[in-house]
Amino acid sequence: MNITRIGLILGLTTTLAACNRTQFSPMPEEEALRDVFQTEEFMQGSQPAPVDLLVVMDNSRSMAEEQEKMAERTQNLLAEIDSLDWRIGFTTTDVSTGSYGLRGELLPLSGAAGRVLTKGANDVNRVFGDTMKRDETLTCPNTGVCPSGDEQPLAATLLALQKRGGANQGFFRAGADVMVLIITDEDEKSNGAAGALTGSQLVSGARQVLTEDQKFIVSAIVVKPGDTACFNLNAPDGNYANLVAGAVHLTGGFLGSVCAADYADQLKSIGQLVRKAADAFELTQTPAADTLELSFEPAQPQTRWKLVGRKVVFTQNPPPIGTFIRATYLPIH
Repeated sequence: MNITRIGLILGLTTTLAACNRTQFSPMPEEEALRDVFQTEEFMQGSQPAPVDLLVVMDNSRSMAEEQEKMAERTQNLLAEIDSLDWRIGFTTTDVSTGSYGLRGELLPLSGAAGRVLTKGANDVNRVFGDTMKRDETLTCPNTGVCPSGDEQPLAATLLALQKRGGANQGFFRAGADVMVLIITDEDEKSNGAAGALTGSQLVSGARQVLTEDQKFIVSAIVVKPGDTACFNLNAPDGNYANLVAGAVHLTGGFLGSVCAADYADQLKSIGQLVRKAADAFELTQTPAADTLELSFEPAQPQTRWKLVGRKVVFTQNPPPIGTFIRATYLPIH
């Protein structure tokens, strides 16, 4: 979340009682008062929060049109996350041992150095769009040298995370939330075949890599389960993305349609989700168990949160920008 600390209020201290020139030892109640409650005040929406966005692009031969539509509307996504401290990496659904099998490794950026697109880089919209449009997808019908048609976006995502200390070192940041955007016209292993990674397996694997306070959210633009018109439009190459949709639902992501004529609204919605999911703030000290209380002005009865160490993470209905937040707790000494 984007939060600016606007004040720190310390609780009262305790003095020892004295009587007739005799110094008495503190009573248990007086000793307890040494551990005074602390109050900290925050304003929602003023500081950028770190977000690492992994884009997993289907680069098989059937995806040229979808890549183009995605590239044309990258500004709709980037505009929504402009206030955040973001970085973006790209990989593909090809986890084969073939010519284009990345197995979760990040793609080199098109028209810029390196493999990580960072906020403030030159011409980010163009670099994002050009990296999305894969030459191997366009040349495949003529050269016969094609990326794998056995798309595995969930496996590619997990491999990318597992390589955070190796081939993908420098992309995934400690403490940053991880957002994933999958674009494909098929499911895991094309049709959810035997051995395909499931959404629950991906989440379990991601949680083994990430820390407890790092959010992990998967969004996807796919052939949505039950969308027969989109399924028929993509036949014979497309399939319902049942397993991918499962990962989206498990992590609270956005599920969009690969058949949309224009990706503007979908990318805008994904950008809003990324921005909203960055909601958290850190206290100056670690609260003792069950002592933290939050109050909001104006009141936010639907907001839900959890405490992870010193970090307060909003898990449901984060308060809107401009909300005044007061946190009161007994610190651990």
